[in-house]
Amino acid sequence: MHLSIKKFLSNLFNHDIKKWSLLLSIFMIFWSPFSGGARSGMLILAFLGIYKIITAKQKVINEIPIQRWMIIFLALWIPLIFSLFNTINTINTLVAISWFLLIFFSGVSILQALSIEKHRVKFSKSLVYIVFLWAHLSIIQLIFWPSFMPLSPEGRVSGLFYDLHQGIILLLITPAAYFSLREAKKNILSLYLLFISSFVTIASGSRIYLYMILLSFLLHLVTNKINIKKTLYACIGLIAITFLTYFSNNTLIEKKFNDSLSIFSIEDSKFNSLDKTLTGRLTLWDAGKSMFISSPISGVGAKNYREAFPLFSKKDTLFKAFNDPKQFPSHSHNIYIQLLSELGLVGGFGLIFIFILSYRWYRNSDITQRKNSWPFIFPLLIIFFPINSTQPILTPWLLPLIILFYLGFLGSLTKVQKTNALP
Repeated sequence: MHLSIKKFLSNLFNHDIKKWSLLLSIFMIFWSPFSGGARSGMLILAFLGIYKIITAKQKVINEIPIQRWMIIFLALWIPLIFSLFNTINTINTLVAISWFLLIFFSGVSILQALSIEKHRVKFSKSLVYIVFLWAHLSIIQLIFWPSFMPLSPEGRVSGLFYDLHQGIILLLITPAAYFSLREAKKNILSLYLLFISSFVTIASGSRIYLYMILLSFLLHLVTNKINIKKTLYACIGLIAITFLTYFSNNTLIEKKFNDSLSIFSIEDSKFNSLDKTLTGRLTLWDAGKSMFISSPISGVGAKNYREAFPLFSKKDTLFKAFNDPKQFPSHSHNIYIQLLSELGLVGGFGLIFIFILSYRWYRNSDITQRKNSWPFIFPLLIIFFPINSTQPILTPWLLPLIILFYLGFLGSLTKVQKTNALP
């Protein structure tokens, strides 16, 4: 009986492991609204990756994309381990180290799928359906609320999500979906997808998304050779989205506009005026700076921003009314500040190392491989844009999705082949 089960599993996974990995990679995105992010899909992919390594260890290790992924993983994982030296809460850091190890094994599974061109094409096509589904459900929510789906307490459009995660994930998946439609010569449909995704993203009420939408329009211009006519169309489209967003959700937009004007307030200190304008971001960044200064090498420990916040934040800030530790912010709303505050210079150097190495791999690839990698590169450029003040990075609901697109980038640069030397 034991041998029969083992044989069945071996035949099942060895025959279809790459297809399973592709389906699970798509599932990890699609199921995000119902599982609090990418946790469920990542866990299943991790088990699949462990099985693959056990059954074909040498073969897997000799694949160039896997070798590159091991280097990238260590550049991220070692700073997490090093942050134990001065961590505020050892348990939190150990939990982060443990679940990040699962990301490595899930990455092995993902590369099995995304190192194949036809699988990357299928992946991008699936994102088209996901973007259309989420965006149209959000539009229906906005029009028919409260009979269809409730808005958030602040009046934010969140679609199937109960938080702002939809807008962040749409920023990741829309460029790949857009490129897929462009490759299929569906130009009008690609612009419509970009339009509705931008609309529901801005309608969620995050002002920083506006610059991200500008980057999305830049994507359209770059892929169509910039000229005056197309630039004009892009500007008209952006203006239309902004006006539609205001008239469809003007209460929230008006609140954000008033927050922006609070910078001119004479009743508050300069710090608090700017803090209100940035919806508390200055408080978060200032606390992160203090954490980094207190432990510049290893930080305060992975996943410890919330624990450290009351110790390092100013007392006369937007968050002074927060008495319950569970209500303290979990991250600094800036990738680089979060990385430096929690992982110190070791984490910062690790990220710079990844940037340099990734650029080198990109430059050493041929023109076709570079072009194939762009649907995965562009969303990463948006996420890691320095002034981005929305999403975190060291969190189980988002980091696996960022890694997923990075692995798509690695898979598109290199064909799977056996080698004993890393180029």
